[in-house]
Amino acid sequence: IEMKEADTLKDIDADVLLLQEVSAKVFTTAKGDKDCQWHERLDPMLEAHGYTDTNPVIAPLPKSAADAGNPEGVNYTPIFYKADVLDLIDCGHKFYGSVAMNPDSFLSSSKSYTWALFERKTTGKRFVAFSTHLTYHGNAETGNRLRTEDANDVIAKMEELETLYPGIPMLLMG
Repeated sequence: IEMKEADTLKDIDADVLLLQEVSAKVFTTAKGDKDCQWHERLDPMLEAHGYTDTNPVIAPLPKSAADAGNPEGVNYTPIFYKADVLDLIDCGHKFYGSVAMNPDSFLSSSKSYTWALFERKTTGKRFVAFSTHLTYHGNAETGNRLRTEDANDVIAKMEELETLYPGIPMLLMG
């Protein structure tokens, strides 16, 4: 990724960016995969354009996924936001249950979602944003079953947040 890609995101001028498979803060791989080195460059570029990462506590990767050779955090789903426009109230991260199952090795074993509760500085209005990456599997039937389980996991978290913050608008992307 070059600065021009970060410039494109700046030109969009969104208050919140919901991304997949991006984080210099958690990405590690024993193989030193060169295709993934762009992760290390994106955060500083976004920060140069006024974006801040929510930096949730990343859920631990289950041992079964690590044992299968999955690079920890490869599918972290970061949320970047404009700190001059929004206050971050709370946030979190969760790997899906499929991670422990490791159904398709590297391709599926680290899918997750990140959520963040924001408050607009000028109005005090709040909303929740979800960035998700559903489980992949080469077999369509298995993949559909796992993605349905993932979606139910996200819905459960949305319902939990709805209980804590009744009527709060929620944005889900992935």
